[in-house]
Amino acid sequence: MQPTPRHLVLATLLALVTGAASVSAGAATITVNSSGDVVSNDGSCSLREAISAANGNAASGPMAGECVAGQVGGQDQILFAIAGPGPHTLQPASGLPDIVGSLSIDGYSQPGASANTLAGITEGFNAVLMIRLDGSQSGALSKPGLRVVGPGGSNVRIRGLEIFGYASPGCCADAGIVLSGATQNVSIVGNLIRNNNWRGVFTIGAHANARVGGPLAADRNMLHSQAGSAGIEMSDCTNCVVENNLIGIARNGNNQLIAAANLTGIGITGSPGSEVRDNWIGGNSSVGVLVSSLATQISVRNLSLIHI
Repeated sequence: MQPTPRHLVLATLLALVTGAASVSAGAATITVNSSGDVVSNDGSCSLREAISAANGNAASGPMAGECVAGQVGGQDQILFAIAGPGPHTLQPASGLPDIVGSLSIDGYSQPGASANTLAGITEGFNAVLMIRLDGSQSGALSKPGLRVVGPGGSNVRIRGLEIFGYASPGCCADAGIVLSGATQNVSIVGNLIRNNNWRGVFTIGAHANARVGGPLAADRNMLHSQAGSAGIEMSDCTNCVVENNLIGIARNGNNQLIAAANLTGIGITGSPGSEVRDNWIGGNSSVGVLVSSLATQISVRNLSLIHI
């Protein structure tokens, strides 16, 4: 028998090592198949169960159709496949679990949903959203629509959701999405966040590299009718970006753009090295961009402040 050439032995060892690494850095795909809010071994996977399965790396139950376990080391994905015509409205009876690990939640995975394709910011927002997160039943002094908590809640993406109705009193329970603690690399793209009592997106704590919106048409968020405060409020968010969003602007039944006031479009405190660019801000009952005296090294450019 001929000896195996040394380079083949080394290649085989490298493949084994690489394969082991890819297994340890795996990620789970968790599919929400129910619009309910039940936590039980009933053969369905609710959003509440899906977030818990990703956080705890444990299946929601042994029955077929339950949420599979999240995995350690990679970015788990929560996708949607709820039967029947949409949009599907999810009404949590209490605050959903915090997101405390690397996770992607993608509402555009639901059949019938599609991301915005209108390139120009003044063209609007033609996304079709099939997953609606309604906070009207979540209870007083509960939680926001989704809360990402650091440092574990890093490398998170929230995409393709309509979030509304969070009006509980008290800090943060009346907002659509909240980043709390030292999160890193959180991306909020392609969402409609509307009619919450206080803020659409709120960052509170020592965050870094968060992004609300982005350069692509599909990244655009629409944030309006947060009447008590800001569409987006950044506090201590280092090197964060707010880009290509419609803020204080809604669409009517004919997909025409109309004014829909936030109190303030964007509020900024601290947040060194952060940038606000290429947004359309209109219809505010107070100011478009409010930069506090504590904000440092902030760049604001290509900003349209228009009442329509």
